[in-house]
Amino acid sequence: MSQQEFNVKLLAQGGFDWAALKPPFDVAMVFGRKGRVPVKGTINAFAFRSSLMNMGDGHMMVVNAEMRAGAKCKAGDTVAVVMELDEDERTVELPNDLKKMVDSDPKAKESWTKLSFTHKKEHVRAIEGAKKPETRAKRIAAMLDALRQKRRKK
Repeated sequence: MSQQEFNVKLLAQGGFDWAALKPPFDVAMVFGRKGRVPVKGTINAFAFRSSLMNMGDGHMMVVNAEMRAGAKCKAGDTVAVVMELDEDERTVELPNDLKKMVDSDPKAKESWTKLSFTHKKEHVRAIEGAKKPETRAKRIAAMLDALRQKRRKK
């Protein structure tokens, strides 16, 4: 697939701290996909991996706080983007203690292997984001329970 290079103004919604970009080309035609399209590239030379989402009137990509900080930009700024289809496997590394717990529980392990990249990432992000040990333990217990019951989230 071809690499796309373009400049685009980051979109914003007044009063909210978020930004998004809308590529100036037909994503389905260029990348050959209509729904969620995994992409990688750079924004102002800052590397990213993300997804374009079909919003009905075209695809858009959220430019999260980490990406904005790395690209030194904010909503309303015009940024230089290099983007291509991301066909590399997306994996989530479990923290060692959590990996041991999942591996030792056959039901949880089976469910974990079937989760999408995004759901795995969100589980790990929630657990790693806990500030107190008891909060982390509570989130791990909730995740394991959800996995045992074959639910994505609690």
